[in-house]
Amino acid sequence: MWIAIAFWLTQTQLMWMNIVMGVVMFAFMELFTVLYWSSERREQREREALVEQVNRDTLTGAGSFFAFKDDSMRLMVRAQEKREPLTLAMFDIDHFKRVNDKYGHAAGNFVLKQVTQLVDAKMHGQMGAACGLFRTGGEEFNMIFVNATVGDVKQLGADILDLIRAQEFEYEGQQLHVTLSMGITALTDHDMSFEDVYERADGLLYQSKQAGRDYVTVDA
Repeated sequence: MWIAIAFWLTQTQLMWMNIVMGVVMFAFMELFTVLYWSSERREQREREALVEQVNRDTLTGAGSFFAFKDDSMRLMVRAQEKREPLTLAMFDIDHFKRVNDKYGHAAGNFVLKQVTQLVDAKMHGQMGAACGLFRTGGEEFNMIFVNATVGDVKQLGADILDLIRAQEFEYEGQQLHVTLSMGITALTDHDMSFEDVYERADGLLYQSKQAGRDYVTVDA
């Protein structure tokens, strides 16, 4: 506005009315620009909030099932193009229904949030930023590791089970103990889609359950 006023005031050959009209017109243009920019910023924030809501599990803060589907397909294409390893670790909380039945769903939600925080911190602490944690079911979670082999992830899986097994979850004066079962596999040249990897990890998780739970089964 100062630039506009300074410009129009130097136009001495124009009548005052023309100068005022020029300044007023510039003011309207600037007002329109500011309102348009504000509207765009508001819509952008709303879009970002919607994307965050869809991609983030509201209870635990882990990635959602939708984010898992999108990220897994994208990372699979990248791994195939770069010929890099991609590893998936699937785990769930053993006998989680018993926690809900005995202590209530609020206690179950508390355990889910605590397990998520502990696993996420342990995972990023040992593997760095090239990994992601997703809640893909009620008590089912998946971890994706970029440029990491089954051998790289195997020790982390065992450490996570040790961590959760030793943890005391205190909720309203009650001491809750839970364990995890896990299956770990990696992308192979024979996988046609990430669904193949997912089903293989699910089968390995089932083997851990059959072995007595609180167990990690690693793809050979």
